[in-house]
Amino acid sequence: MAERISAEGHDEVAFVGTPGGLEARLASEAGLPFFPINARGWDRSKPLSLLAAALVTSVSFVRSLYLLRRVRADVVVGFGGYVSLPLGLAAALASVPLVLHEQNSVPGVANRILSRWATAVCVTYPDSIHRLARASRAAVTGDPVRPSIIAGDEKAARKALKLTRTHPVMLVFGGSQGARHLNEATVDLYSRLSEVKGLQVVQASGPAEIDSVRERLKAAAGGRMPRWWKLVGYLEDMGDALAAADLVVCRSGATTIAELTAAGKAAVLVPYPYATDDHQTHNASPLREAGASIVVGDGDLDAEAFGEKVVALLRDAPRRARMEQAAAHLGRPNAAQCIADVALEAATAHSPWRLRMPKTLRPLSAMAAPAVAPVPASTPVTPAPARAEPDPSETLSDEQTAVPSPPVQVEIPAAAGAGGDAPAVAADAIDTLGVTVTDPSAGAESSA
Repeated sequence: MAERISAEGHDEVAFVGTPGGLEARLASEAGLPFFPINARGWDRSKPLSLLAAALVTSVSFVRSLYLLRRVRADVVVGFGGYVSLPLGLAAALASVPLVLHEQNSVPGVANRILSRWATAVCVTYPDSIHRLARASRAAVTGDPVRPSIIAGDEKAARKALKLTRTHPVMLVFGGSQGARHLNEATVDLYSRLSEVKGLQVVQASGPAEIDSVRERLKAAAGGRMPRWWKLVGYLEDMGDALAAADLVVCRSGATTIAELTAAGKAAVLVPYPYATDDHQTHNASPLREAGASIVVGDGDLDAEAFGEKVVALLRDAPRRARMEQAAAHLGRPNAAQCIADVALEAATAHSPWRLRMPKTLRPLSAMAAPAVAPVPASTPVTPAPARAEPDPSETLSDEQTAVPSPPVQVEIPAAAGAGGDAPAVAADAIDTLGVTVTDPSAGAESSA
């Protein structure tokens, strides 16, 4: 989205995130000014964690208020997560337009709270709208995907992964850190998959799981790695890998669903069973209902039916073609542009700074935190430790009270009133902003 806004020649885009998060490095690599604030989640079964989170959020809220005034932000765009909570609340108090994006079918706690004050909420799934505080302000835009996903090169993937040009490819992955149960269940299908003529398997196990998966695969193949099974820890170019895939077996996170539909790929979806509010199962439902995928529960991976469904799809090219068409029909490859348009419209219509005299300020890049040095491609990335237990369920806090926005007054110069343009200016201001307009030449006040 930042690339789209910058490409159109608009003002600078800055990124706000946690200082130790992946976003700090990604923002630096993208050339975006980065401002760190702290954030902390909570576990409703542990009251002390809520107290600690409230303290961290309060401090970050004050810092966010200072940041918004310092850079004179015209709009704040939040993509969920605890880090968006203090910044979103600060935007509401400072009357800076707030645009949210919810990628999952079940909105997270931060977006549910902030939707009370949002100027607009962009969603991926229509079914998530009724869970927001103000459904009338929601718009279905889809979930942004990287341009490389849309521009995937099948030939490049087959060359890089040493795949034959004509034989079918089954792509298996479980997210950036892998998925142990999905990895094990896929390897356990070795004997069944070896019976599919010409099949080639590309399995991205995750860096933390690759050694154990390799040993399991060797044992299944009689002591050595099969040539038709390509095992990697991580796929550097997912767009190319998707372009080469005839069938994808994966989890159903929001980003994965967006990439599958943007690329138009048939899939076997295995929702992560411990996702908050079971949102991965809800994410997968539209694809299943449209005929773009089949859904297998994580508890059914060890059953015979899982292997039967996968092999049946691999042997049924016409069905896969129909599934690909259905997936492409659900895709929203222009989602990033849609969200950028909503953000720019909110900034143009509601920015508090556009009603005041401009000041000479340093560029955002001069105010941001020191740049994080990009990680060389040859440097191994240490994966985050796998979670040993399910994520705790999120919960809403007690009923929130709306933060009133201060009234805005615009004075129309007397010269404008004498020229006959005052009514038009006032009408535009009222319709667009909902402000109080005063005309000194007439001594009258109208408001909306």
